[in-house]
Amino acid sequence: MKVFTLLYSRSQEDDVGNFVFFDTFKKGFPKAELFVYSNKNTSQFNKKAEELTYKNSGKFFLFDEEVEHDEFISYLIHTQDEPFYLIDPDTIWFEEMPGCFDSALAGRFIPRFYDSYVNANTFERLHTSCLYICPKKIKQIYRNIYDRFNLNYSKPFTYYLEGKRYRFDTTAQLYQLLKNYNLTYAFDESIDKKFCHLFCGSHISFVSEVYPRIKKTHKSAIENVEYAKKLKKEQDLFFLSKPWI
Repeated sequence: MKVFTLLYSRSQEDDVGNFVFFDTFKKGFPKAELFVYSNKNTSQFNKKAEELTYKNSGKFFLFDEEVEHDEFISYLIHTQDEPFYLIDPDTIWFEEMPGCFDSALAGRFIPRFYDSYVNANTFERLHTSCLYICPKKIKQIYRNIYDRFNLNYSKPFTYYLEGKRYRFDTTAQLYQLLKNYNLTYAFDESIDKKFCHLFCGSHISFVSEVYPRIKKTHKSAIENVEYAKKLKKEQDLFFLSKPWI
């Protein structure tokens, strides 16, 4: 099994969230091949990231030009043949993840909610913090519909309807597409408990003004594993408190 991640840091404040997964990666994926891509980061950042990658027996690559996250996902879908995991670097791992799923896309379900950072009603999706992707099944669906449409279903998309703003975040359109073919699987509690995701941890400098509590929450999760194991319940309550408007 291959595991891919994209590192994106635009300040020292973001570095912590980009490096945090290295400490526990082997707990989640003890037998996996790790592939780390650095997204036009500084030489100092790259030096540390490369060292941490090698400590996890991984392979390290550099993007000299900035690549959007959705473009990276689409690239992997089109270039890989076997199922793989895509993970975000702002994750903490507690237990080994399953080796396979009988679906094209499996991940942690995020319900529709109002996102104050982008000021939009956002649609439900399987989050990129941990996505199991079967490229063969996805490409088969693509072949069936490309005679009519030619879209990047991983790409975020925002639109306005009757004066309100709506948004499909990264992979949300892909989730909606594959759900029509019964090719999605939302992690159940037994899988969700295997890892913790620090939302926006790899780009916290961008969102901390809108969500001021997020820095304290991340610090607590990184320093206290028991708190990290309970963080998803707190996150679920947050989504419930942000209904569409």
